[in-house]
Amino acid sequence: MNNSILDEDFQHQPLVYDRATVLKINSLKTRVNFGLKELRKAKILLVVLVILSIISIGYTAIMRPINTTEAVVEGVFLAIIYLVAALRLGKSPTRWLYSVVIIFSVYWLLTILVDVSYIYRGILLKGVVYYYLIKGLEGAKDVESGLGELRAIGVSALELAAVEDLEDLEKAIAPKE
Repeated sequence: MNNSILDEDFQHQPLVYDRATVLKINSLKTRVNFGLKELRKAKILLVVLVILSIISIGYTAIMRPINTTEAVVEGVFLAIIYLVAALRLGKSPTRWLYSVVIIFSVYWLLTILVDVSYIYRGILLKGVVYYYLIKGLEGAKDVESGLGELRAIGVSALELAAVEDLEDLEKAIAPKE
């Protein structure tokens, strides 16, 4: 009979790993922590994008008080998208970062259709945004695959908790039962 009350760490007996497995576990933990650092940078970028969107809304409203409704609506929409992505990044980072890359790219392409000069306006800022979003995507993939491999090796939940965590990332990647 199976007792569902007992968990994997009930007997508090650590698993004994051979040297190669320990080296692999340490390598995976390092990869996961590096990925988490990249995710934090992406989260900071999203917060900066929210702030820049708000500043842009204010600037547009003050400098061009006539016909600002469209610009304000666009700015508010983007600010909300970036804010929600920043807040939900810990739940499913890959999905949210892909969404932001797609929305950022579509918005840039739409502004180019309106005025071709937008190709070059803010090109440095756009380059920095894309760089950190792509690095964040790579980090998210490293975290998800690294935690999956650690679980496959049999690393305990207590030891996985010692790996740095970005909000509820652990719950998002946990296998569905």
